[in-house]
Amino acid sequence: MLVDKKTELNARPVSKEIVEAAQKLAEVRAEINQLNAQKKELTELLELQFGKDNKNKVADYATLIHRNLEVAKLKWVTRTDIDRSKLEQEFPEAFEACQYSNTYSVVKL
Repeated sequence: MLVDKKTELNARPVSKEIVEAAQKLAEVRAEINQLNAQKKELTELLELQFGKDNKNKVADYATLIHRNLEVAKLKWVTRTDIDRSKLEQEFPEAFEACQYSNTYSVVKL
C-alpha cells in the first residue's frame, strides 16, 4: 500500500531487517491463530471423553487413563465476574464511578 502525504509526515523509513521483522510477526500471529484452533479442537475431543455436560456443569469422569497412567484430569473452575450492562442500567452512578481507561499500543500490519 502506498503512503499518502498525510501519513508520510508521521512515518519513519526503516531497513529491510525491520520489514522482515514485521513479516515474521505476521507469520507468528498466523501460527498462534492456528495453534489456538488446534488447542480448541483437542480440548473438545478430550472433553468428549470426560463426558462433559456444559449445561449442567458435570462430567461422567474426572480422570482419563491409559494403561493405568493418568493422561488428563478435568477440573471445574468458578470465576466471579460483574454483569456490566446490568450495573450500567440499574446503578449508573456506580458504573460511572468505577469506570477507568487503559491506553496501550497495538502494532497493526
